[in-house]
Amino acid sequence: MRWLRRNVWGVLVGTVLLSFVILLYRSHQSANRPEASLISEAAHLIASPFQKTNLWFSKHFKELGAYFVQLEELKKENQSLKKQIRQLNNDLNALSERVARSNSQSLQSNWANSYPEPVVFGDILGMSADPLTRVWWLNLGAQDGIKVKQPAAIAEGLVGRVQSVSAKQSTIQIILDQRSRFPVLVQRTRSRGIVAGTGSGIELRQVLIRDELKIGDRIITSGLSQLFPKGLFVGEIKEIVKSESQLFQTAVLEPGVDFNRLESVGILPLELGLFDPDQPQE
Repeated sequence: MRWLRRNVWGVLVGTVLLSFVILLYRSHQSANRPEASLISEAAHLIASPFQKTNLWFSKHFKELGAYFVQLEELKKENQSLKKQIRQLNNDLNALSERVARSNSQSLQSNWANSYPEPVVFGDILGMSADPLTRVWWLNLGAQDGIKVKQPAAIAEGLVGRVQSVSAKQSTIQIILDQRSRFPVLVQRTRSRGIVAGTGSGIELRQVLIRDELKIGDRIITSGLSQLFPKGLFVGEIKEIVKSESQLFQTAVLEPGVDFNRLESVGILPLELGLFDPDQPQE
C-alpha cells in the first residue's frame, strides 16, 4: 500500500504515455491497407488492457486519495484523543488525591478540635535509615512554636514525641524506636504495663501474670511519668506471650497508627496542663 501510494502517479503517467504512443501509431496507418488494419487491430488489442487500467485508475484514484487523506486525519485524531486521555487521567489522579487528603484532613481536624489548645500539624520530610533508631524529620521548628518533649499523635493514635528542635525543623522519636519506653493501661481491665519499641513494632511488657489479657484488648497511655497525656490510643493486643514461671507477661501489639503510610502528624501542646517543661522526664 505504501509503494502504491508513492508510485501511483508514475504508473498512471506511464500507462497514459504508452496508450498515447500506440494510438498515434494507429492514426498514421492507412485504413485501406489490410496489413495496416491487422496492425491496428493488434495495437488495439495490446493497448486495450492499458486503456482499461487507465480508466480504472482514473475512476478510483480520487477515492484512493480521499482514503489516504482520511487515514491521516484519523491518525491525528487518534493522537489528539490519546493526549486528552492522558490529561483526563492526570486530572483524575489530582482529584482523587485532593479527595483523599480532604477526608484525612477532616478526620484529623475533628480530632484536633477535641483539645482545648491548638494542635499544630506538620509534614514528614524524612526518616532515619537505621531500622532500630526510628527518628523522623518534621517541617516544623522553633519558629512554629515547637518544643522538645511535645507529644506527636494523629486521630488514629500515638506517634511519638519531639526529640530535638531547630529553627525550621524538628525530629520525632516514634514509638517503634528501641529506646522508646512509656507507661500504659489495658483499657478494659485498667492493668498497668510498659510499651517498648522493638525497632519494627511495639510490645506490651511488665504486665503481672495474674492480670487478664485478651486478644484485641486496647492499650492506652496512662499519663504517668508525664511522657504523654492520658488516654491516647497506642494499639491492640494481637499475640500474648505468657509463662507461668515468670512474674510478668508480654503481648505483641498492633499499633493504632499505620507508620508505613503516615504523611503528617499533629504536635500536641505542652500547655494542656499535663506537663511541666522544666521537670526532668524519663
